[in-house]
Amino acid sequence: GNVDATASGANGQNLLTLTYGDAATIRIANLGMRRRKPGTPDGFYVNTSNGRWLSEAAAARNTGTPMADLDDEGKVTTKARVIPFVEDTRNILVARLAEAADDIVSTTLRYALERGIEAEFQLEDSELSSQALPEEHGRGRSLFMEANEGGAGVLRRLIDEPAAIAAVARRALEITHFTPDGEDTLAEATGDARCEKACYDCLLSYSNQFDHPMIDRHHIRDLLLALAGGKTERTDDAPESDHLADLRARCDSTLETDFLDYLASHDHRLPTSAQEAITDAMVRPDFIYDTGVGPAAVFLDGPTHDDDHQHLRDAQARARLVDLGWFVIAIRYDDDWPTRVAQYQQVFGQGR
Repeated sequence: GNVDATASGANGQNLLTLTYGDAATIRIANLGMRRRKPGTPDGFYVNTSNGRWLSEAAAARNTGTPMADLDDEGKVTTKARVIPFVEDTRNILVARLAEAADDIVSTTLRYALERGIEAEFQLEDSELSSQALPEEHGRGRSLFMEANEGGAGVLRRLIDEPAAIAAVARRALEITHFTPDGEDTLAEATGDARCEKACYDCLLSYSNQFDHPMIDRHHIRDLLLALAGGKTERTDDAPESDHLADLRARCDSTLETDFLDYLASHDHRLPTSAQEAITDAMVRPDFIYDTGVGPAAVFLDGPTHDDDHQHLRDAQARARLVDLGWFVIAIRYDDDWPTRVAQYQQVFGQGR
């Protein structure tokens, strides 16, 4: 399902609305040639007799029968106009400006956030892509997609971690040649070191060459500065406080509730559920996380788990989970929680 959030600036002003989709179905359609004449219907003609594409010239040679035509060899055939598309399953994030902006701002921000996400979470260029989406109110909707099914889970972190978008914005400022205070580091540069609107060291690339005229780093400086000083808040129908209360009600021990309170007080990601039985593994983890790249089980081990017999039972049960593809985390009552939680940021988030 979808998870919604709002990214705001330091003064509390809403800047972006964010919607995350886990394993979403993506369809990309080819509506036609870029340089086709205005008013031309979407799609392409296909020869329905043999499945081959028809050129516009061939499709224009009509024999008098509405659905009949001549192919390039002069043979009578039938035709139909179709819109081809490809379909895939990806983790996605849709970002939309809170206020209307021109195409230069929305296009530049999309590429700046893409570069900032890659830098902050150490992704290769091929692991993240973006697309502009139609937006009738001029608020620049952008679609970010993790390249592989399952992905690296970073888009979910942008929703769950209050400081994640701010960190991405700070990276984007650096990439676009601005200091954390917004000073242009290349203002006095000359020759090849200059960067007016954008350059191949910041936002330009071969893959976005069609958008080069619409990219200008100066147009998004103030927006990035505002994002860098702000935070992200979930806006789901069920407030996080209600979710925390539900998790606490399901806990079986004070160790579990204390751990939940620690996560909440340090802005870590809360579990998806608590004390939910995994029948295939015959085990009931204390907490379960839906990480976006697979399920994770968290066990809080109190002093009773120091018993050798109980320790063996724990190991067997958790091995069954691992065999089913689960990621398993065991945290003891005498562990240093900040250290242990920091070891699993892909599950608990970066926190505060």
